[in-house]
Amino acid sequence: MITVSLDNWVSLIVMVTALAGAYAALHRDLKRETGFLRTELKQDMTELKRDMVEVRTELKQDMTELRTELKQDMTELRTELKQDLTEVRAELRSDLAGVRVDLKADIARLDDRIYGLAAGMRPPWEQRHAD
Repeated sequence: MITVSLDNWVSLIVMVTALAGAYAALHRDLKRETGFLRTELKQDMTELKRDMVEVRTELKQDMTELRTELKQDMTELRTELKQDLTEVRAELRSDLAGVRVDLKADIARLDDRIYGLAAGMRPPWEQRHAD
C-alpha cells in the first residue's frame, strides 16, 4: 500500500494553494485586461460615433452647397437660353419680314404680268368669240 506522509500532504496543499493563487492572479489580470479592453472599445466606439456625426454634418453641408451651385447654374442657363431664344426670334422675325416683302414684290410682279397678258390678249380673244 502506498503511504502518504505528512510532507506529501503539505506539499500537495502548497501546490494546490499555489495553483489557486496563480489561477486567481491570472483571472484577476484577465478581468483587468478585459476591463481595459472594454473601456478602450467603448472609447473607440464613442470616437467613431462622433466621427460619423461629423462626416454626416460635412456631407449635409456639401450637399447643400452643391444644390445651391446647381440651382445657380440652372438659373444662369435658363437666362442664357431665354436670351438666345429672344435673339433667334428677332432674327426669324427679321428674316420673315424680308421674305414677306420679297413675296409681295413677286406677287405684284406676277399680278402685273398676268394683267398685261390678259389685257394684251383681250382684243384677239374678243374677235374670235365675236365671229
